Formats: sequence, C-alpha cells, structure tokens
Amino acid sequence: MVVSIYTEEVGGRVLCFIGTSFGKSIELGRVYRDPETPNTLQKLEESQMPFMYILKCNDGTYYTGSTYNLEKRLLEHASGEGANYTIKRLPVELVYFEKYDRIDVAFNREKQIQKWSHKKKENLINGNIDVLKEESKKVFNKK
Repeated sequence: MVVSIYTEEVGGRVLCFIGTSFGKSIELGRVYRDPETPNTLQKLEESQMPFMYILKCNDGTYYTGSTYNLEKRLLEHASGEGANYTIKRLPVELVYFEKYDRIDVAFNREKQIQKWSHKKKENLINGNIDVLKEESKKVFNKK
C-alpha cells in the first residue's frame, strides 16, 4: 500500500489528509503554517526528516510528540496504534508541526512544549508569536 500525506483547502480551511493507494483518504485535520515560513503552506512530504508535532485530541487536550517519519506516526495515531494517551482520545487531529535537521532537537522541542499550558500551546498553533513572547517573559517580584 502506498501512503501519502497531503494538504487541501476545503471550505476556507486547510486540511491534512492521508491518502492510500486504495483510494481511501483519512482526514487528519488542519495544518498550520510553519513558523519559519508563515506566508506559505508547505505540503507534508514523505520523508525521514525529524518532526515535532501537536495533535488535538477528541477531548480538546493536546498531545505533543516527535518522530523521524511524521506520515507513519500519524497513521499509527489514527489507527489506534499510537501513544496510550491518544488511543483513549480518538479521533485526533494534526494541528501543528515543525521540521528539524536532527531528532534530538525535535525531541527537546517536544519536551519544552509538553510543559506549556493549554493556552500557550494554542497561541503557538494559531501563530500568535507576539503573545507567546509576552507569555514567556518571567516576572520577578522584589520583596
């Protein structure tokens, strides 16, 4: 079976699909712009490139992961063979991803984002970079 991930604009939303050689497509969800190229939508390619990704679960929570093969990992999540967290919260929707040159950098980014609040993750997903920068500033109270 040949599998590919592609994006398509449907009703003003950009959706991500997994297509198979059997003609069946599975909607994975909206795909947001890569922060490094905010004015372009990039097609997800079949590759072994490291990714950090965020899925929105059926209960509204976010799952953050990293992988060498995003296409394969999304198929695992969609089929219920992914992480225990997402298995219990299907269906899941791909809402954000970042590409990296090295898996250790993608993994470190995953761990960083896992510590963030739900609101902060939403700002990243929605591209609210200025809000993210403001939320990241630490406030020290002198006593």
